[in-house]
Parts: sequence; structure tokens; C-alpha cells
Amino acid sequence: MQMNRPLQLALDMRARVDQLANEAKAKKARKPQPTKPEVEPVAPSSRVAEIPNRLRRLEPAKPIEVAEDDPVFDTHDAAIILGVLQSRLEKWRKRDQGPDYLWYDDDFPRYELSALIQFKAAHRIRPSRQAHPGKRR
Repeated sequence: MQMNRPLQLALDMRARVDQLANEAKAKKARKPQPTKPEVEPVAPSSRVAEIPNRLRRLEPAKPIEVAEDDPVFDTHDAAIILGVLQSRLEKWRKRDQGPDYLWYDDDFPRYELSALIQFKAAHRIRPSRQAHPGKRR
């Protein structure tokens, strides 16, 4: 009985994988375990100087001097932050509306995070918290 070629290749590959796994196990079993080298204690030398106190204490980590506290985003990311479509931001720019943006030498506007947050805050609607008697929402 003759098997089809893809099945035969799959069986051959499986046999080869099993063979390689067995060889790796045998090699690992033959590998000698490393022994710890014996270390002789060293007598303190008279030439060793004492470490000065100023060098003994650890210096505090220096703070990061350059940090991006107001990152800029492209139109796609700004639209995600605002929760609108990218096309909406493009229309607002054409109509001179929407959040403030930066325009460098390239052809892409950039939106500062602070401008996006300010724009969202300016357009937030806070419903009155007073109950209206007789009205259901």
C-alpha cells in the first residue's frame, strides 16, 4: 500500500523530530555535572586601604533631565484621544475649528496632549444635578 506524498513527508518529519529529541536527552544525560572549584581563603593584606566614608555611601539616582511632559500626536492618535473620527479633525482644521495644533515643515499637523485635554474640557457638558419633579429621563 502506497501513502500519499504529504502524509509520508509528515511522518518522516515526525520521526526526525523524535530522533533529535532522543539525541538531545542522551547528550544531556552524558554531560558531566560541573563541580565547584575549591577556593583558598585569602589572608588580609596589609596593603589594603580602608574605604573612605564618602565612598561607602550610595549616591541617589540622578533624575531624568529630559522628559517629554507634553507629547505630540498625529491626527489619527489625536482623534482616538478625543473620541472622534480622523476626518472630523481634518474638517475642523479646514474650518479653523477644533483643538490647537502645531504645523512643522512636514505636511502633518501635530496635536499637543495639553491642547487635546483643554479642548475636551472646554466641550464637556455638565447636566444639572437638580431633580425635576414630574419628569422622567
